[in-house]
Amino acid sequence: MTSSQEALPSLYHIATTFLSACSRVLNIKSPEHAFHRTRVRDFAYAVSRDPRIAFVAFHHDDGKIGIPVKLLHAKRPLTEDERKVMKKHNEYTRNILRMVEPHGYSGLSTLAASAHDYRRKEQVVIPFPDRRQNNPYLLYVKEVLQACDAFDVLVHGRVYQPPVSIEEAIATLLESEVNFDEGLVRELGDIKRVQRRKVA
Repeated sequence: MTSSQEALPSLYHIATTFLSACSRVLNIKSPEHAFHRTRVRDFAYAVSRDPRIAFVAFHHDDGKIGIPVKLLHAKRPLTEDERKVMKKHNEYTRNILRMVEPHGYSGLSTLAASAHDYRRKEQVVIPFPDRRQNNPYLLYVKEVLQACDAFDVLVHGRVYQPPVSIEEAIATLLESEVNFDEGLVRELGDIKRVQRRKVA
């Protein structure tokens, strides 16, 4: 075994430690955003039973560690310029995850980036963000992440936006310009109802 082969486990450990550190930073900067990504992870696993999708869901917003705290905690709708800054977290997330891909996390940045690459109903369905080949798994991950992300925001609200009922959340997603899968959206509603009954 070569020295480079012997180093692979330690590189994986370093990559894992780096991701954990990013998570802890987000926990500190914005507990609400940290709670959000945990709920999205739980929704994603509940509908897919795929640990990899759940892992991607947990890290899909890691780039928010690069967003100013005042925007993460804003108690009002963001201005156009502020929204542009906030959207940069998608790029930051990709850059963070690309750093660990060579060390045991192949494809992580592509899967995570799909969470924020929305297609509208009038658009032809194209696998995003990797358009080089037809990748059904990537498209599935994209649909799961986007539905879970949007559903959680609606039923739990934001600092400046009150939550809506499960029924309102379902209707909002199905009536939106984004092509959410109806069966997936309704399944999320069922999962949330079960969660609420358990804590009632």
